Amino acid sequence: ATGNQKGYQFQYNNAGDVMEFNYSTDGSTTISHQSAVLSLNASQYYHFAITHDAGTHTTKFYVDGILITTDTSGTATSIFDSSGSFGIGATSISATPASFMDGLAADFIITSDVLTLAEIVHNMGCDVTTNANLDNVAGHWKMDGLSNDTMVDESANSNDLTTGGSTRVNTTGDFNFDKYD
Repeated sequence: ATGNQKGYQFQYNNAGDVMEFNYSTDGSTTISHQSAVLSLNASQYYHFAITHDAGTHTTKFYVDGILITTDTSGTATSIFDSSGSFGIGATSISATPASFMDGLAADFIITSDVLTLAEIVHNMGCDVTTNANLDNVAGHWKMDGLSNDTMVDESANSNDLTTGGSTRVNTTGDFNFDKYD
């Protein structure tokens, strides 16, 4: 979101080859954490995960179930409870979406728990909607859960999202986020 409704953002910054987790404690300022530089192959699928524990100021970045970086910088103890738009695959979502993720995605999950490495590894590649090992799912969007122009939230919260013009590119459900209509 923009203006005074910033909440949080997770992105892969291909200009610096790093994962970034940005958040705000007041809706206006931005606190940023970055992973170590990654060396990724554009033709390979990766599982990205991030955990953030505001109580201990700890952000952890994982790729394919491997801890890449632990960042304990900062003193913020909360993330702003934003009423701004929520988006996947682009920034500036409250206006015209921009900075699109150039790639494919299978699904996105947000939990209100700080997952352990064991939980991240256990849940890689399985259906977390029915997996009792993952509690407090705030939202789960499977890219094959598309209904018209809507990505259906598979969690109990029914936080469905509109696609903003992105299209599913194959029958396995992967979604291409590099366009906006």
